[in-house]
Amino acid sequence: MIISVSFPDTRPESFRWFLYHEKMILEYCTAAGYEWMHIVPSHILAVRNLRIREGRTLSNLDPFDRLLIAQAKTEECVLLSHDRNLENYLEKCVFTA
Repeated sequence: MIISVSFPDTRPESFRWFLYHEKMILEYCTAAGYEWMHIVPSHILAVRNLRIREGRTLSNLDPFDRLLIAQAKTEECVLLSHDRNLENYLEKCVFTA
């Protein structure tokens, strides 16, 4: 299973585009065979076991990133992202362009 989350463009007009097309995006993902994965307590607890690069602290890193990585690790999934900030973690991720 692959977890894929991406919203690189945080400009308000881009976010409005996403909200306007949300139903279409969700329908496409379902039709493509993506499965929805809920956050459960074991994902939250796994955050404390994440390995991070030397010189970094969890408090300096994005909490949502931590949760996505912990979820992927717990579920033995691959986290697919273009977010290079995830390189701060010493966990398995696949980066895209």
